[in-house]
Amino acid sequence: MAAEIGIMRYEAVGHFLVDGDYKADHESDFEGAFADYTHAWSLLITAQARALAGPEILEAITEFADRSGREDLKAQAEFLMQAYREEADCNGVSNRAET
Repeated sequence: MAAEIGIMRYEAVGHFLVDGDYKADHESDFEGAFADYTHAWSLLITAQARALAGPEILEAITEFADRSGREDLKAQAEFLMQAYREEADCNGVSNRAET
């Protein structure tokens, strides 16, 4: 995936995911984890990158939104999920994000 989005973005995605996991697992900061994971998602700049890493990131985004209890985050997560599904359908990409 580093070749697909560039090494700097690839490394940044990793950092956002690690930071988000830490916030969720050690601080119970699900809003912060949601923010970090949405930053990681935004760095997946190609449909191929989103197809490779997107489903797992979106599932975590949805989980963090649910655990936060905030309706606005749940709505944002659903919007991202729906946008991904539509993109995957248009591009004929396997749609693994079925949440």
